Amino acid sequence: MSTMPPSGRPGSSSAHCTRSRRGTEGCSPPAAAGGRETEPLPFDPDDEDADLRVRPDESTSDILAFYARARTAADRVIDEVGLDETGRAWTGEPVSMRCTLIHLIEETARHAGHMDILRELIDGATGDHRTDAA
Repeated sequence: MSTMPPSGRPGSSSAHCTRSRRGTEGCSPPAAAGGRETEPLPFDPDDEDADLRVRPDESTSDILAFYARARTAADRVIDEVGLDETGRAWTGEPVSMRCTLIHLIEETARHAGHMDILRELIDGATGDHRTDAA
């Protein structure tokens, strides 16, 4: 996983997308299940996007391991509760597990699209009509 995309823009890499997913997947289901504890995300009160950025000391393995732990925690909560169980989103608003799972599907699709665009920037292949050369 590259931490710096071909464009040179920090924050638009597959590592960034995966780091973002770990926060959404690791925090949303536990919140919807009545506020269960989760592994803390890096937080900087002076930088609200700090948890999204890849730190210089952070490896691809670190990012993937954290995401795997977040997925495991989310899967455990999803298996334990019903779709209509509610909790509080990070905004304080009530949220059901059903709405949370729909949100996770939306976020996963969005990030998959981002990663597809990054891949297109690397290999030039677009759409369903890829050639063997691409």
